[in-house]
Amino acid sequence: MKQNIGICDALIRITIGFVLLAWTGSKCANRHTRDFPLIAGLIGALKVAEGITRFCPVIYLVQKQKGYKQESPNEAVNPS
Repeated sequence: MKQNIGICDALIRITIGFVLLAWTGSKCANRHTRDFPLIAGLIGALKVAEGITRFCPVIYLVQKQKGYKQESPNEAVNPS
């Protein structure tokens, strides 16, 4: 699995993921709330995982569909 997102994007995803998880936890802790934001919790967990691994499956599928080939960092340093 190759990393396909940058560091800045990964930090943004981790931040948004933790915000969604905290919001979900606060909604679950409130006894007066009838709805359980399960989808928001799952999306938050997915964003945290994408940020930690720096791999996004949606970007991977779009790049694969378009036939985009990313050069490896070793090829950029050593063009031989």
